[in-house]
Amino acid sequence: MEKHYFTFGQSRSLANRHQVIVASSPDAAREVMVRHFGWDWAFQYTEKEWNGFKEEGFFKNNQPLETIYCQEEA
Repeated sequence: MEKHYFTFGQSRSLANRHQVIVASSPDAAREVMVRHFGWDWAFQYTEKEWNGFKEEGFFKNNQPLETIYCQEEA
C-alpha cells in the first residue's frame, strides 16, 4: 500500500488542504477520492512527487485531512 496525495483548487472550499489516501495503486486511490469528493479536487501526486514539491517549498501552508485507507478486495 502506498500514500497518494490529492489537492483541491484554490477556489474550492478545501483550498490549502490535502487528502492522503493509502491504496495499492494510483487508480484505486483515485476511485476512492472520486467516491468521497466527486471531481471537486485538483491534482493527484505519488508520495515521492509530494515530498519533492514539499522540499521545493510548495504546499508549506497545506494542512492534511484525515487519511483514508482504501479497503480493497483481495
